[in-house]
Amino acid sequence: MLAGLQWLGAGVVFQRYRNWRLLGIVSATGLLVMAFGVLGEARSGRGYFADVMRVRPEYAEWHPAVLWLIGYVSFPAKNLVSLMSRHDQWELGERVARGILPAFLGSLERGDEYYVSLLPHLYNNVPTYIGWAWLDGGWVGVIVLNVLYGVVGGAIVRRAIGKGGLVGIVYLAAVATCFFNDHLFWFPGLVQMALVGLGEAWIAKAEKKAEIRGKGWARRSGRRESDGTREGNVPLKGW
Repeated sequence: MLAGLQWLGAGVVFQRYRNWRLLGIVSATGLLVMAFGVLGEARSGRGYFADVMRVRPEYAEWHPAVLWLIGYVSFPAKNLVSLMSRHDQWELGERVARGILPAFLGSLERGDEYYVSLLPHLYNNVPTYIGWAWLDGGWVGVIVLNVLYGVVGGAIVRRAIGKGGLVGIVYLAAVATCFFNDHLFWFPGLVQMALVGLGEAWIAKAEKKAEIRGKGWARRSGRRESDGTREGNVPLKGW
């Protein structure tokens, strides 16, 4: 889902969809989300999904793609409510820090046994983007995390003015999926943002060098043309 949202954002930045109206962009986004619902059906099937996720009988016959789409929002929200009602021992930033560390440090994963014990369902373990902040510091942690999201977003917007917006696409994709999980203060997301930022800086530097070379070539070409014109206007002796 993150990759699809980033692809759509890149198309907008590069004006591939400049003739599309807002309705077209919204429709494309909706189709993209539904596509992930269809993939969810192929992965789990109707009966297994309804049984594992404890879907109520009156909804069990709905198309799994629709159930998956609803589940992307309802399951994390349910987990968040469970965390808020069952956890009151603040971990002072440890959970968010665990997400920033690389995944190969298995002992420092966010979802340890204690975290799983707080959830209403074993197979559904995402708590929206503020669930981890709640474990770290309750409402104070939630406020601090939102301030950090705003600071990062503001810095990206300020940087993007006149310099392209590919880093902003990674940020917006994280914000667009915050109802599901925290994809900003998360090692893969941070690495992707850093790589995209380095790539943008390299491209900007190459373009600047090319522009300088082009201006230099234009000046030299102009001088040659000017010299040729002056030489052609010199009157010949004897005329």
